[in-house]
Amino acid sequence: MRERKVHFKMYKVGCGWTIAAIATFGVGIGALQGNAHADNVSDKIDPSITTNQVSSSAATNSQAKIAVQSSSTSISSASVSEKSNSVASQAPNSSNGAVKTSSVATSSVATKTLGSSTSVATATSKTNSNAVTSVVASGAAMAQASTQNKQQVVVKQNKVTPVNAVNTASTTTNNHQKKVDGFTIDTTYQLSDKQGSDEKTKNNIIVAHAAGEYLSAKQFALSEKNNWNVNDAYVQYFIGDGGKIYSIGEEGYVAWGAGEWANENAPVQIELAQTYSQSQFNQDYKVYVNFLRDRAKAWNIPLTLDDSTYRGIKTHVWITDHVWGTHVDPYGYLASHGISANQFKYDIENGFVTKPVVPTTPATSVLTGFTKENGVFVNGTVAISMHEAPSTGSKTVAVLNPSKSVTYDAYKDVNGYVWVHYKSGDKDIFIPTHPTGTANNVWGTFKDISATNSSKTSSDSYVQKKIGNNWYLVNQAGKHATGFQVIADQHKTVYYNFQGQMQYGQQHLNNNWYFFKPGSGAMQTGFVKLNTNQTNDGPKTVYYAANGQMQYGQQHLNNHWYFFKPGSGAMQTGFVKLNTNQTNDGPKTVYYAANGQMQYGQQHLNNHWYFFKPGSGAMQTGFVKLNTNQTNDGPKTVYYASNGQMIYGNQIINNKSYSFNTTSGAMENESNTVSKVLGVQYISQEEAGAPMGCEAASALEALHYSGHVTNYNLSQFIKTMPIAKNGNPYDGFGGTPFKVTYGIYQSIFPSALTPWVNKFASAKNISGTNIDGIISEIKAGHPVISWITLNYQPAVWDKYSWGWGVDNAHVVTVDGYNGNSLHIVDPENGVYWISKAAFERSYNYMKFAVSVH
Repeated sequence: MRERKVHFKMYKVGCGWTIAAIATFGVGIGALQGNAHADNVSDKIDPSITTNQVSSSAATNSQAKIAVQSSSTSISSASVSEKSNSVASQAPNSSNGAVKTSSVATSSVATKTLGSSTSVATATSKTNSNAVTSVVASGAAMAQASTQNKQQVVVKQNKVTPVNAVNTASTTTNNHQKKVDGFTIDTTYQLSDKQGSDEKTKNNIIVAHAAGEYLSAKQFALSEKNNWNVNDAYVQYFIGDGGKIYSIGEEGYVAWGAGEWANENAPVQIELAQTYSQSQFNQDYKVYVNFLRDRAKAWNIPLTLDDSTYRGIKTHVWITDHVWGTHVDPYGYLASHGISANQFKYDIENGFVTKPVVPTTPATSVLTGFTKENGVFVNGTVAISMHEAPSTGSKTVAVLNPSKSVTYDAYKDVNGYVWVHYKSGDKDIFIPTHPTGTANNVWGTFKDISATNSSKTSSDSYVQKKIGNNWYLVNQAGKHATGFQVIADQHKTVYYNFQGQMQYGQQHLNNNWYFFKPGSGAMQTGFVKLNTNQTNDGPKTVYYAANGQMQYGQQHLNNHWYFFKPGSGAMQTGFVKLNTNQTNDGPKTVYYAANGQMQYGQQHLNNHWYFFKPGSGAMQTGFVKLNTNQTNDGPKTVYYASNGQMIYGNQIINNKSYSFNTTSGAMENESNTVSKVLGVQYISQEEAGAPMGCEAASALEALHYSGHVTNYNLSQFIKTMPIAKNGNPYDGFGGTPFKVTYGIYQSIFPSALTPWVNKFASAKNISGTNIDGIISEIKAGHPVISWITLNYQPAVWDKYSWGWGVDNAHVVTVDGYNGNSLHIVDPENGVYWISKAAFERSYNYMKFAVSVH
């Protein structure tokens, strides 16, 4: 085994540091070199400094690129992330020098694409983090792997069951089935030990998919078994065909289902096959929910769905929104069968009654052990199966639909659930109402059979009684009240669970959150501050309406507007963007003070003046005339930039020069000096989640100005970008603009960018022109995409396999000029003027430029 030496180089990126590994084999041949780049390079650290972890904290800035090929006098570059000459054999874990890159998936499972690798004579097999064994591969196998551009050559030893799957109980029942925690798994389509990835996962998330096509789960499993190495797509499990589970990939090893980050962090990915049959969906869905929960428990992963952390159960759309991707499953499919996002979250976090269990042997009498009680159970929002015996394994005889009720005569805890009994003719019917031990999570509402109002109980017939540590409301016959009850003499509404015990704190009842005061149990209304012991998502201030239900979205309370975050109900403060679904007067940005109240008029926030329109609270931009009631220094006309901040000094606005008082912001004069500003609209690469996307953002800014692809946002436009298979920016973009990928030179240069833009408009590569040439293009109405250095700092040069390059390069759009300055639309730093001298000094390092017509 060859020793692999790793050195590190640290670059300054914004407010953080990027550590780039430069790896070489200690054998003197085929040096393997990796370089990381950043748009804001200001210093380097001694390469003798090493670390075992690559920092990701700097992934909020643009990429650094641009190089001059050593073999040519023309200015161009080609970046590589990890490349080596052909060698007799590769070091373990080197993955043949290949680099993973994300790609746009076109099937229901996101495709995993790997960078090209050089030809090699060995493959690697990972058995655990401390032991890696090299296995000699045949020439045919190596040729096939090279052709398909896989990172790992699929020749491996048998995998080892992950040691952290401590809660999994697995037994084999026959050649094509096994039992896992009580679930029956069909292993007919399981990949062999020598198929699939051998890379172990980091075990932070479970991924929940929906298939996207209406085929049987069996068909999908067969397809993934036969085509996993052709389509580069497979998951660990498919669920469908009436609640059946088919296994494909092995748990704890990377599957290719949701993009690089998700694949590496998910020991289990589960697909739900799609069906038009509601009855089949009901079976599939219950197994889907319970199996997702079971696998999360087995891998010590939190039973949370799509929260803000990067652990828990995650849907494919969450991964698309928070990491990378194009898929939006499974919410659309679930909604087609009546399961909302909130319902899915609730089911994932609380479970279903239909997890497979061993049927209970009927007793001599079906009511043996039941407690006599007459009452009414009103179902909640999800249908519940009704059985011929108190066991989920017994025959289902009917379904209790949402909001429907039954009159029962007895109840009992059986097999983990509280069951009620009622007679239908001469038949005994049993209904599970909630899991044992979670009485505050009843799936419906219990009413006293003699009560005329479910929320009130006569104090004449019922009295409060403390038994042990619990309060009950009981009558002279010993019957206890349940549900919401009004204790008139104490002026409070309380809630008693199925056992009749008074409840406290936060309670989720009938799809609404309530809060019952600790100590008294009184249902709370109005503003309530919840601490970390009372909520799962940190301290927050919420609001409960007069009926005790938590409120969300905009609320008008005591003549003030407040906003409570959808989902959590947390009262919001600071700047909030409201969409058309959250306001009656169109989308707008507003500001809520520390007390949660919407603000109006002039506001001094974080050392900047803003103006919020009286009445609507909408943040204003552009010219605004302030009257004497709106300012302390007399009436004046001011200007607020696109971020809402008042501007000062000399400004060019709509091709006119203005002067604003440097203290008050009052407009003092305007003139028609010789200048021109095209008015290209700013596009933020960071808001689009593309920290490495300054080239694409600048190109889209210019295209939008020219009237092209106006229906594209930056994320959509980036997906049309040519990707360089070999990482060479002359051929296309290296890697993905959506994240900083260490070891890849992430850039695209004019030679590849020009034909790309030409697909949508007319673009001209004017690289080599001077600043006067750029101004000439602007005079003609053509914005110019220009390669400079970040913050116009001196270039930081470095040597790469393709020649010398500038580490701190950046790309902007030039759209205006006046006597001494150029007008810049910078996708990283906003819109501003820069002196011609400063721009020219930065631009002249590489003189790359493309005009868009």
